[in-house]
Amino acid sequence: MVNTEKQNQNERNGTNLELNEAAHLRRISTRRTLRIVIGKSITTALIRVGIGVLRLLSKRGLGREFLRQLPNEFLSLNPLKWATIAGGFSSFHFCLQTVSRIINPLRISHRIAVLISGIICSLPVFLLDKETRAELSLYVLVRAVHVFCLRFILPKLPECLQRFEHYDVMLMCINSSQIAYGFTFFPQSLPKSYQNFLTKASLVDERLVRGHAGFLCGHVTPDLISFCQDRNAPFLIEGENASDMMCNYVHPGITCNQWILRFIPQNMLRLGIPLYGPLCVITTLATRRKHLMARPMHTITRGITSVITSSLFVAVYSACIVRAECFSMQRKSRGGHMIPLLCLSAGLSVFLEPKGRRMDLALYCSVFALRSFVLSQNRMGRLPYPRHWAVVLMYFVSIIFLIFQYEEDSALLHPRVRYVLQLLLGKNSSNNNNHKHPPPTITMAAKTTSNQYRETSLSRQ
Repeated sequence: MVNTEKQNQNERNGTNLELNEAAHLRRISTRRTLRIVIGKSITTALIRVGIGVLRLLSKRGLGREFLRQLPNEFLSLNPLKWATIAGGFSSFHFCLQTVSRIINPLRISHRIAVLISGIICSLPVFLLDKETRAELSLYVLVRAVHVFCLRFILPKLPECLQRFEHYDVMLMCINSSQIAYGFTFFPQSLPKSYQNFLTKASLVDERLVRGHAGFLCGHVTPDLISFCQDRNAPFLIEGENASDMMCNYVHPGITCNQWILRFIPQNMLRLGIPLYGPLCVITTLATRRKHLMARPMHTITRGITSVITSSLFVAVYSACIVRAECFSMQRKSRGGHMIPLLCLSAGLSVFLEPKGRRMDLALYCSVFALRSFVLSQNRMGRLPYPRHWAVVLMYFVSIIFLIFQYEEDSALLHPRVRYVLQLLLGKNSSNNNNHKHPPPTITMAAKTTSNQYRETSLSRQ
């Protein structure tokens, strides 16, 4: 009797949920959708303008050049392009409702409607230029592969591998190895902005980096000759002391280890703190105003700790790569094969960051590492050059997979990706409970997914 009452109650709850979802779909009118699209498009355009202003401020500093180029950030078409992309995704549920009404008489699966709606809402990506479109495609691909591994690969691994909690560090080590190798020998495989960031982080003249690559390949580069002429330094002469001369160009008068000990605090003061300090202030004022008013000392202390930790991470990460470069020169490692092996240790610096940020950093670096790997292997004749149609197809497949995952179960999505999709697509009734709990780690996600598979298999039996 009790079981019958519970079963009837569950059926009534399921019926009410279906009615609520149906009522929600009926409320998605054209006027409401247009209001949402306009609001989110304006917000996205303002965010894009703010990012452009911050980027210009970091490049030019607060001066006449900054004020002269500031109007270009407001008059550029880039904010309108990103606003159109955000507007396309904001109309997803309205598009899904329209497509569902069209294909319902054909008795086609609901997933087909989601697929068609996702493709339609992703079309504004063609407004971006090819370079930006490729970077966005790589970003979405990396996030989609991360979710795919959590959902389909990790639960099938042995239990000891499912419990392993440092896949983020392993990924960061692989990324640092490829990025260091690409930055040294194939700088064109990385975006120009990221090349400039790595050059600033190394605190070394870019001509020395090119000269080091030439030295390991057995020749003297014009960049190194130009550097020696500007600094009145002796020219490099092939011989036993050539490696010592290369190190002396980087840190004259001191040893490699002494210079690294000076390098870390200098990097923090010249790059890390000026970069992360203003960023922390802006994010605190934008997203943590209530915490700042309620607990000012705790919020300020947490912000200062975050800035110092992130600055120390960048300094140690850069120091490991620079020290690996010096070590490879001292060992006269021709061809540069020692650099990617030594730079694996640079990824261990991610342990300085909190656990919640490690995977985010690893996925961010994976975008540049994947690009560098493909282009450098193409340069060596091992991989074909990626066609742009393949890059665009990769974007559509990745974004549709993320939308599927968000619609069905957003618990496996990275918190930042889930937050962005929630802003663009809106809240989904199937995901209401997922945001009440902290985001799952890799191990928690594996356990959750494996339990779901077990329950499904038992129910089928």
